[in-house]
Amino acid sequence: MLFRSGITSEGLAADKKQFEEQRDYPMKAAQYKLNLLSGMPVGSTTTSTDAGTLANLQSQVAGLSALYKTLSKLGVTTTNS
Repeated sequence: MLFRSGITSEGLAADKKQFEEQRDYPMKAAQYKLNLLSGMPVGSTTTSTDAGTLANLQSQVAGLSALYKTLSKLGVTTTNS
């Protein structure tokens, strides 16, 4: 009878331990994730476009377009090698 009682108490102890692990899992998982994020650079980033750079590029493209049109009027054509 003593042997059977020991097995039963071990089984109850194992069941209790499993119950406690399942009960505590959500909190432990949240704490684990929080620990992973601590110290990491988490935040938002912003990007901006420099209007001056875009205006400069637009001006250069317009200049090239005008040059191409002028050269075309003069009969200068491009050749593909």
